[in-house]
Amino acid sequence: MGAGGTPALRGEIRVLPGSLRRKLLNGGAALALFTALLGVVAMALWTDPREAKALKTQGALLGVTVGSRPLIVGTNWQKAVLSLFPDLQKHVGGVVLSSPYGTPERMVVWENTRFVPARTSTGLPAILISNPGPKGLIAVSEDGSALRSLAPRVHWSGGPTGYEVTSYPRRGRWITLRGEPEAGDEADGLALTFQNPVITTYPVWKPEPLPAIREVDSVKFVLDRFATGLEAKPTPDAGTTLGLRVLERGAPAGDRWHVEAVQISDATGNAWNPELDGSSELRSIRVPPRRLPDEAAFDIKVDVARLTGFHAREVWSIPGLIVPKPKSGTPLRLAHTLNGCRVEVTAIEGAGAKSKGWTSRTPFVRVRVSDPEKRFFLRSRSGSQPFAPESADSGEVAVSLGKAKPGSPVRLQLAVTPRVSFEFRAAPQKPADPSLRLR
Repeated sequence: MGAGGTPALRGEIRVLPGSLRRKLLNGGAALALFTALLGVVAMALWTDPREAKALKTQGALLGVTVGSRPLIVGTNWQKAVLSLFPDLQKHVGGVVLSSPYGTPERMVVWENTRFVPARTSTGLPAILISNPGPKGLIAVSEDGSALRSLAPRVHWSGGPTGYEVTSYPRRGRWITLRGEPEAGDEADGLALTFQNPVITTYPVWKPEPLPAIREVDSVKFVLDRFATGLEAKPTPDAGTTLGLRVLERGAPAGDRWHVEAVQISDATGNAWNPELDGSSELRSIRVPPRRLPDEAAFDIKVDVARLTGFHAREVWSIPGLIVPKPKSGTPLRLAHTLNGCRVEVTAIEGAGAKSKGWTSRTPFVRVRVSDPEKRFFLRSRSGSQPFAPESADSGEVAVSLGKAKPGSPVRLQLAVTPRVSFEFRAAPQKPADPSLRLR
C-alpha cells in the first residue's frame, strides 16, 4: 500500500532525464539524416538498368533523339548537371548525344559503337546498324505493323554512332526499334521502345484503280502493276516493283524512254527516294524498300526522259574528232546551246587517261552541261552506237568513245532532253503468305 492507504502502481512510468532524452533524439535525427543522405547519394549514382545494359552491350541501342532535344546517358547526377551545363561533359562524365537535325519529325537512333567497360563514364561501347549492309532497322508500331528502314549514318565520333530513322510507322502512340541482325546473329538487347514523337491524326488516302494512265505531250504512261514485299529474302526479284508501259500514237515505246528517279511516299509523311536496283526499264522497276508499311495507298512519282526519238533542236553533232594516243589528250573549245542549256566539249582523251580520280579504259570526251535547275538530261552516242544516258550532276561528265582506235576520226552526238514527271496514287499488291509480314 502506498502512503495514505493508496495502492502502489506496478510498472511506474519514469521520466528520463532531459540530457539523455536530448541525446536519443539527436541520435535518431542524425540516423535519419544519414539514411536520407545515403538515399540521395544512391539516387544520384543510380543508372537506369536498361542504360546500364546498353553500356555493357556491343551494338546496343542507347536511345533516340528527336529534333534538337539532346539525349543524356549516365547516372542521375550526371544527367542533372549536363541538362543544365552540357559543356561540362568532359569534366563530370556521362554522354550528351545531340541530333544534327532540328525538325520534330527527324529522329536519330544512337548505338554503342565501341566496347568500353561500363565503369568508364567518359566512353561508351557501341551500335547496331551497318550501312548499307544486310543489317538494318525495324520500326514496329503498337498495332504490330512494322517497317524496315535503312538508317544512314549522320554522326560518328569514335564512340556512339547516330543513324537517322528515315521511315517508321507513325499512326500509333509507341514505336519499338530493333536491329535486323544478319543470319545467325542474336538480336537480344537491341530493342528500344519510346513514344511516337509525331503522333497526330493522319488522312487515309484513297487509291485509284489500276491500270492508271497519265498523258504528257501526247505520250501515255500507264501504271499497271504495283507490288511490295513479294519476297522475304533479298533475292533479285525482292522489293517493291512498279510495272509501267509507254504508248506513243498507240504503239509501245518503252525502249525510247529511261527512268531517272522514283519517289514513293505515304499519307503520314514517310518518303523513299531509292536508288534504282540496276533497273531503268519502264516495264519493271525494282526499288527498295522490300516491304512498304500497311497504308491504304501511296503516291508514286516517276521522272523519265527520252533515250531516243529526239527533236532536231535537241541534238548536237560533232564530226571529225581525232582520238589521241593512250594516256594523252587534246584540249578543245567547242560549245553549243541545246534546250537552253550551254553544252561545252573541253577535251578529248586517249585510253588510260584519268577523269575525277579514275582511269578510263577507253578514249573519252570531257563534256560540261550548264543546267542549274536540273531540268534536263544528257544523252550521247559515238559512231553507230545507240544513244546512252549520261550523268552530268557533277557539272562535267566523261563520255566514252567505245572502241575507237588512236588516230581515227569519231563522230560524236550529244542530246539534251527535258525531264518528264508524272504521279500516281495506288494501293500495292501484298503477299498473301502471312509469314512475310514483319512482326
